[in-house]
Amino acid sequence: MARTLQTARSSTGGITRHCRQLFRGAAHYRRFRPKIMGITTPALRRLGRRGGVKCISRKIYDDMRGALKIFLHGVIHDAALYTEHGYRTTVTPLDVMYALKRNGMTLYGFGAELR
Repeated sequence: MARTLQTARSSTGGITRHCRQLFRGAAHYRRFRPKIMGITTPALRRLGRRGGVKCISRKIYDDMRGALKIFLHGVIHDAALYTEHGYRTTVTPLDVMYALKRNGMTLYGFGAELR
């Protein structure tokens, strides 16, 4: 069987014209949702269980998200400072370890170098 010459077609990315018309106004209806809400209630419950909490009130989850946001902001800020000080663009585990140590939470088991 002989091959036929294929002509170039403009790709639609798998979306037909009908689908494009259906989803044209979809971006208009999207609502803003803070990224911290991506930390779900079961995830916060697992963190509490790891810390030894037996019963968790429903009202505490927003406070937990706020405390987690403040903690992560401080650690990530310090890790970025360590990265910039080393004239690097990639954050290493040692940067995070030193940032945690600076915030009073020493983490053992990472970045141990035998000399």
